Amino acid sequence: MPGCQRLTPFDSRTMPTRTGRHFRAFADHTPYQLRDFHLPTLQQGAPIRLTNDFDQLIQSAVLLQDEAHDDAEGMTLSFEESVDTSAERAVSPPRSSPAPSRHAGDMGIDKRRRKDYHARRQKERRVKQATIEHYGRRTRTTPDVKARLFKQPIRVQLDAAELPHGPGAWIGKRGGQEAELSSEAQNLIDLGFQCVCWDGRTPCSILDKLDRGIAFLAGRPQTPDWDRVVSGMAATMTNARLEAEGSGCVDPKDLRSRRGEFMAVPAGVSFGGGSQKPGNLNHSAWQRKVLNSVMKDKDVQRVAGFQSSCFASSAPKLYEFYCQELSKLFAKHPHLRHTFKNSVFPACTFNCGPTTCTQRHVDFNNLPFGLCAITALGDFNPKQGGHLILYGLKLIIEFPPGSTVLIPSGAIEHGNVPIALGESRLSFTQYAAGGLFRWVTYGFKTIGDAVGKKRGRAAKEGRLTYDLAEGVRWNDGISLFSTPASIDADRRSVFSKSTVA
Repeated sequence: MPGCQRLTPFDSRTMPTRTGRHFRAFADHTPYQLRDFHLPTLQQGAPIRLTNDFDQLIQSAVLLQDEAHDDAEGMTLSFEESVDTSAERAVSPPRSSPAPSRHAGDMGIDKRRRKDYHARRQKERRVKQATIEHYGRRTRTTPDVKARLFKQPIRVQLDAAELPHGPGAWIGKRGGQEAELSSEAQNLIDLGFQCVCWDGRTPCSILDKLDRGIAFLAGRPQTPDWDRVVSGMAATMTNARLEAEGSGCVDPKDLRSRRGEFMAVPAGVSFGGGSQKPGNLNHSAWQRKVLNSVMKDKDVQRVAGFQSSCFASSAPKLYEFYCQELSKLFAKHPHLRHTFKNSVFPACTFNCGPTTCTQRHVDFNNLPFGLCAITALGDFNPKQGGHLILYGLKLIIEFPPGSTVLIPSGAIEHGNVPIALGESRLSFTQYAAGGLFRWVTYGFKTIGDAVGKKRGRAAKEGRLTYDLAEGVRWNDGISLFSTPASIDADRRSVFSKSTVA
């Protein structure tokens, strides 16, 4: 394509992944009812002893938990586990109770209470330790991070401080006109957009005016079996889509969204809209079947881990921020479920095609200064279609299948150039909802609960305690991006020397 800037490929290595553990849903309270207790016929004066299985009652109470609606993206949140993955899980504890008194009248009952109390505390410690293992273990990074990502950067005439974002910088700003795409690549070039001829292998950073790395063309690992991995993942997603469509359970409206017309199945943890606290995304029967198929796939898990490792290598300080805040979230709410044991991201979406080319949009539910990982899949000619368009940066980037990019999808409008007739394109994304970080900062409360009954000026001042003054949190967020001069120091400050190759 005329006017393209060509990048020279050079050797890059596989980014290893992190490991961790998953969590299982558990109730915050147990709504027992008297009819649940079955009392035997007793003689007068005989002691009453209950024979019920309390563990079974607790498990039954889990099924009575409420669901909250997330009207921002048309999904619902639930507090029970709906997707079974192959990852290891930890059993979440019930709410702890005070230690029993030593002066209890019945010493036998007192002994059982102490035993149950210590068992619950042991479960709580296991859950916290599992969370520490998931988010506390440092990801190994390659020693030449600076050379790989900043050797031939793409510079744009934009200051990251000027990117749009919502109040408090927790979520993005709802975008302007979301226009349908035609074959408009050449039209955009005529409007001043720069076309980047990327080979999908050469790691490259996109820098703003102040040399901050705000987006990354991470590429792919230089392993001989990577083509087989991404082909296997595409085949798994395609087969799951065809099976779902063949079942007759897929409503045509489920294949249409503001992002385009293709099958998209999200999974993981989210928070927003009308929900009162974070929860696991709820799914219909056919969506659960799709997820149970794809999330167990080893190729899918490998791509998910590679995306997380790209994040750690590209923006180490931002990656550490995710680890710190999300570890608090999952420790506080053990019912939340990790999507992948080797990824820091709490949510993902499988865009199963068959022609996944998104319209111009912004993912305003995502943390605006956070990064969204995208891996392109399928069989298409990347020089003719499937390009990644970053409207705010005026870039059109060739995006070959099997390659990965990281972009602030909550702050920058983006989309794809359509592919040719007869070609197929799928994609896999991982991201984090901004509401999760807001929930942690508010002390695991909504803003209404955090501010209380304050009104008027008092309420505004109370909110400023958490949201800070205009622009402060946004500037704090973009300060987490690395520059060519700081990437080595940032890596050393985040990752211990013992884990760096």
